[in-house]
Amino acid sequence: GGTPTVTPVFPAYGQTVTWGCTGIGTGTTTPINACSANRLSPQPGRCGTADDAEHANEPTTNLCCDPDQVENCVTNNVSLVSALQYDNQKWTWQCAGSVKNDTTKYASCESPCKPNIDVNITPNPFLLTENGVSVKVKVNKTGLCAGNYSCTVNTKEGNDTVIFDNIKAPFDLVVKCGDDIEKRIPVGGYCIARVCNAQGNCQATSQSANTMSTCTSTCNSDADCSTGRMIETRP
Repeated sequence: GGTPTVTPVFPAYGQTVTWGCTGIGTGTTTPINACSANRLSPQPGRCGTADDAEHANEPTTNLCCDPDQVENCVTNNVSLVSALQYDNQKWTWQCAGSVKNDTTKYASCESPCKPNIDVNITPNPFLLTENGVSVKVKVNKTGLCAGNYSCTVNTKEGNDTVIFDNIKAPFDLVVKCGDDIEKRIPVGGYCIARVCNAQGNCQATSQSANTMSTCTSTCNSDADCSTGRMIETRP
């Protein structure tokens, strides 16, 4: 291509520069102001995707967007202008705009702290029996603010192992931690049916069930399947 008729000066924020280009060979030289480029006005700071997102521990990525990438968020932690502060169960920080020392353009960002909640249920599913079974529930909390959350399991205090005795049917567990964490977890049941198979064996299979009557059995052992069997003998 041709060369600029003048070397444009990199524009200040909000300004436009113009230039022309010489032709090649018999090509025509463009007017001196035929080409132009505009530099956007200084952009304010922009919080990254970590803003308003819940974290169990201090967020370290996606804190600030590049303020000059106005169409999307391109991570630019260079714009981070304050160390993360933790107070009242949330982290706060600030992101600078295009002019880093212009404090009036700083964006204030925050991320609430919520613990990770893991619920261990033993057994799940459980074998349905006439006498019922005991189901143990353990709520595990991890993260910086885990100690600030008390939990209940179906209204029982759930900061230690909770035991539900004489369970004879599937049920739902409702785990609540603090005022804003709730998990509903189904605890399933199963029964075992025993039937004679084609090989004359008493075969046991398990299946999900709400009651023991879902499973019917026609045998208890292989001996129960031998009656009436024809055994072929050959000379």
